[in-house]
Amino acid sequence: MPDLIMRSNLDTACRHYKLPHQVVLNDTELSNTLDTENPQIVLIDLDADPEMTILMIKKCVEAQVPRILAFCSHVLTDLIEQGRQAGAHQVLSNSTVTSSIPGLVSELAFDPKSS
Repeated sequence: MPDLIMRSNLDTACRHYKLPHQVVLNDTELSNTLDTENPQIVLIDLDADPEMTILMIKKCVEAQVPRILAFCSHVLTDLIEQGRQAGAHQVLSNSTVTSSIPGLVSELAFDPKSS
């Protein structure tokens, strides 16, 4: 997640709602997390490395992660569609995520699908 401001805001909101979370930046970190934990929610920045992040979504689907939220620049419409086809539950623009972090995290924290 290269956008440090967005990462900081997501971390703060997750802590506020006591939502367990871990930011993973590559496939190796994701594999380690999936092997050692049972993540209920995974957030994936598609801008980081589009090819790798699509594979990360597929790996989360295979691991039956209940909620997968992906995000990227709004102009990358092909990447947004690839994220949806790969199995992300939501694919949002960076601006949507940034403008609605508290509500988005609150929804994730209290969504029965993520319990």
